[in-house]
Amino acid sequence: MLNASKIICLTLAFSALLGACASTSTQYPIIETTEIEADTVAIQSSVIDAVLERKARVDDIAWPLLVSSADLCHNRRRDAFGLTIGNDRTIRSLVDGFNLKQVNAAGYDDRPVVLGVSAGSPAFQAGLRPGAVPIRVGGTDVQGQLDVLTDALGTYAKSRSAAKRAGEDPPALPVVFDQAGERLDLVLEPQTICNVQVQVLETSVVNASAGEDRIRINRGLLTYFPDDADIALVVAHEIGHVAGRHVPKLERNATVSGLYLWGVPIAIGAGLLDLTIGGVLERFAGVETPPGAAALTRVQNGVLGIRNFEREADYLSMYIAARAGLDISQVERVFESFSKVSPKSTYGTRSHPVTAERMLALAATRAEIEAKQAAGELLVPNGWPWPIPGALETVED
Repeated sequence: MLNASKIICLTLAFSALLGACASTSTQYPIIETTEIEADTVAIQSSVIDAVLERKARVDDIAWPLLVSSADLCHNRRRDAFGLTIGNDRTIRSLVDGFNLKQVNAAGYDDRPVVLGVSAGSPAFQAGLRPGAVPIRVGGTDVQGQLDVLTDALGTYAKSRSAAKRAGEDPPALPVVFDQAGERLDLVLEPQTICNVQVQVLETSVVNASAGEDRIRINRGLLTYFPDDADIALVVAHEIGHVAGRHVPKLERNATVSGLYLWGVPIAIGAGLLDLTIGGVLERFAGVETPPGAAALTRVQNGVLGIRNFEREADYLSMYIAARAGLDISQVERVFESFSKVSPKSTYGTRSHPVTAERMLALAATRAEIEAKQAAGELLVPNGWPWPIPGALETVED
């Protein structure tokens, strides 16, 4: 045990060490904690606003594309109003790193509120805007509860599906909102769109990706392309992956080929190979792609067909964009811009076609579309395997 003298000695030694530490030299301003806390709330509120603005930008861009691709999405369609309604937990899921306390301090709580309205959507045309508070949906009083609102919308969706199955006209949805302190009574008629969730990932990567029923747009892409028309072409490409059912096809190929099992050791071996000699070969021997990565990519392209799916997504994106009335005359420059971010996309063994091939294929697709438009033909991709209904109807999965 330590006696008093030892404690004194240790205290003096610790004090001497502290005294030996370097310190600042200038008389910089000392800010009160209360001021810092107040400004932190204001800054975090502006962060939330910025995240919602990015989401609104992508939703506005995506809406006409989701409408134009609805009949291409076959049994992946749904009726939508173009509304995003959520509460503090929704905000927390959108803003990476914020907790509920921080979101609440910015003015959001557990009550539902309109967070976004897609431009051109039924909700937008009816006059709804962000900040509106739902009061009544159908015959249900929302009572400031998100789960009650969700249940009411689910009940409406079921009644609409039942009417369609019975060959009857599906009902519209009467709603009441409080918007800027005024009561807003509306009757909303949903629009059929491709059943794709569009998300914004708060990362600086200049890229986008697609899942089976969702697409993800990185914040870096929004920063790199200030023109919404450029972003729209990227969104159309990702919707093309969904319409072409590429994710389930990739999964089927991986299952049939057994890649789920033997692909893992191949990937590990490829990584170890590149770690040991790949960089040297690339730097001093002029190898365009490290041998491990090149071998793995060849396996993926050959067994899974990844590159062909990317080719098809490019092809479908042109049709989706043209159907939405977008200008596709300069689409090649978007992919040329990508090459300036990732020079390796212009050469080597890649999961995507090299930039030159993509640009030439896009130009050929544009000529194909323009010929169909001149002939007054329906814009349907050549060889499209699923039926294109004359009138859009939601098909149950």
